[in-house]
Amino acid sequence: MKKLGVILVMLALFAVSSWGQTEYSTSATLVSSSDEVLTLQSLGVSDKKKEAVPNAIKSAFYTLFYRGISGYNNNKPLIQRNNQYYVDKFLDNRYTMFVRSSKTLSEPEKLSDTKQYKAQVEVSILIKALVKDLVFEKLMDNPLSEVTMEDTKKEIGLPSIMVVPYKKEDESYQSILQNDFDRRMAVSKVQDGFNQLGVTTVDFEGRLNAMWRSMDFNANTADSDEKSLLMNSDADVYVIVDIQKDISSTEGSRVSLNMKAYETASGNILASRQEWTNRFRTTELDRLCVYAVEGQLKGFLDDIALNFARTIGDGTSVVLHIAKGPQSKLDLNSQVGPQKYILSSLIRRWVRANAQDGRFHLRGLVPEAMIFDDIKIPSKDADGLPMNAAQFGDNLLFYLNSEVGVPCEMKLDGKTIYITLN
Repeated sequence: MKKLGVILVMLALFAVSSWGQTEYSTSATLVSSSDEVLTLQSLGVSDKKKEAVPNAIKSAFYTLFYRGISGYNNNKPLIQRNNQYYVDKFLDNRYTMFVRSSKTLSEPEKLSDTKQYKAQVEVSILIKALVKDLVFEKLMDNPLSEVTMEDTKKEIGLPSIMVVPYKKEDESYQSILQNDFDRRMAVSKVQDGFNQLGVTTVDFEGRLNAMWRSMDFNANTADSDEKSLLMNSDADVYVIVDIQKDISSTEGSRVSLNMKAYETASGNILASRQEWTNRFRTTELDRLCVYAVEGQLKGFLDDIALNFARTIGDGTSVVLHIAKGPQSKLDLNSQVGPQKYILSSLIRRWVRANAQDGRFHLRGLVPEAMIFDDIKIPSKDADGLPMNAAQFGDNLLFYLNSEVGVPCEMKLDGKTIYITLN
């Protein structure tokens, strides 16, 4: 029993690297962290007494690379794409470049019934420098805290944006555009500012007028129609803009642009800005708005880009509606496919398998319909090609038609996918 206990302890503490015989502990814990330095306690083991302490330091890096540290980097390992040659050389001697300091907590002692020695250390790692090295060698992506607007633009593209005026509960967008010059001016200048920063914008006023001309608005359901306008705008993000003004011909005038950015598909807030301009010797509102845009918009867009970049790792939000068509003999409770599984169960399993990290939220399910109000889809597919709502919906359509034998068709509105059973 004593030998069995020793074996179990060894299995719990140590992992054998795949490229050699050196054993590295994965028993490392967080002591403290900052932007520059990460301090860990770590165990090490070696056949040679003098190498137990160095192996304990190396084990801290090994754990960071392959297992992750609880409380740091969302508990995820640093290495995303392994490079055996790099890691071999790193653990051989390069690791010392990234050790700020270390101290031995327990001197090497021989493990009972083995020929190996165990030691414990506390090591402070130059984590910012280490991450930069891993990024440079392409073993990991740039961390989100370092992502710039240009990084986002290169990786997944900047989001398309629709700028809309702030609306109170008793107001309509149409009345604001017709009667509120201040908010209309603010929307126009913010949209112009985004265009100058290289963002693709969706013209809110043009979309609204087109809907009115096509009689898509129902006078009795204006509020729901306006929400539909946002959801089906094809814009990744909508920015709500309000304006406050302090006009004085003697003391100088100033304005404040209050801006909030939301991901269209999920409604999650991405960025928020509210600040006053300096005072200027003018009472012209359009000029004051330009000053506000020049002072606020670049930083605001950087905030949007940073949070939008999280879709690289967290996935982009899409909405999925599946409904029984008027002529369909099948509903969501029907048994389909070779195994005669319930259709809703098959769809839920497919969504889980194809969503980023299996993350989705099913809002409701009845025999006639099921609604996923938030599915996180990866930014790229298995082949490294861009993934979007259209491709995700097309993949589901192919699965249902070809693999399950359920005839259906798809319609896409922005990031909302509609599947109808035929």
